[in-house]
Amino acid sequence: MNASYACSVMYHIPIFIVIVQYYLGIKQRTLEQRIGQFHRELLKDYSQIRNKTLWKWYLQKALKEICQIYGHQVKEIYIHNDQMTRIISILYGSLMLVITYSICIIFWIPLSTEFLILYSTIESFHVFILIMLIYGCSKVEQQNYRIVCLKHKFQMHSNYEGVMLVESNNQYVF
Repeated sequence: MNASYACSVMYHIPIFIVIVQYYLGIKQRTLEQRIGQFHRELLKDYSQIRNKTLWKWYLQKALKEICQIYGHQVKEIYIHNDQMTRIISILYGSLMLVITYSICIIFWIPLSTEFLILYSTIESFHVFILIMLIYGCSKVEQQNYRIVCLKHKFQMHSNYEGVMLVESNNQYVF
């Protein structure tokens, strides 16, 4: 009974984690596209714009929206990270133990060809799960870093154009 529970946890939890990573990746890509769109609008020829006050108001609104969405996304990533840290740590440790044990079985115990193929396949699957989890976590981190860089670039260009947004006590002041 305990073995079936351990196996279900070891093989089903990574699927759930990958789904959460995919969900966060979609949200991050959406925000990155939105920031890129506003940034391209900011870099348009400023001299051709007739109503500069309206244009500045629009960019202030865009910057406020981006900051709010980014803040919500960081909070969501932090919540998922806080909940998943212990699970992923236990999963990494368990997978490393299973991988080590499987390697010991494959190399130290004389096995028939059928069992050698079976253990090698199981070993490959465990390594694949471990690589998939590490890659997914790093992908979320890299995407978040790209969003931060793009957000700072957008803020820097908007400050050059006279669009100022100051955060004061979690309230945005123009």
